[in-house]
Amino acid sequence: MSYAYTVSTSLGRALGATSIPSPTLVWLIQALIIIGIALFEGIKMMDKHGEQYQQYRDKTPFLLPLSGLLSKVIIMLIYFFLEKNYPENIVEVVLVLILYAVILIAASTILVLLI
Repeated sequence: MSYAYTVSTSLGRALGATSIPSPTLVWLIQALIIIGIALFEGIKMMDKHGEQYQQYRDKTPFLLPLSGLLSKVIIMLIYFFLEKNYPENIVEVVLVLILYAVILIAASTILVLLI
């Protein structure tokens, strides 16, 4: 089941029907919470450690060691929206979370269509 299907059916239920949300929607929300906390902690670490943390962050993958191409695509998308590689305040963290949600929903939809 794709996230797009899960989100759309859950929104429909939220508008009138009562039901337990799909486990995939719960997973999506949990993943976004973890990503949001990590992004917010990155902001705090930059404030505390400055250039030293920036050098570490440039060498270390974010949360999961993604392939070089996938990691670069995500950073390019973030740069497109923020005009920088990393969020620096809570509003930018929310924008990046929306971007990650769109990426996860699109990826799951593509995988479901391919299978």
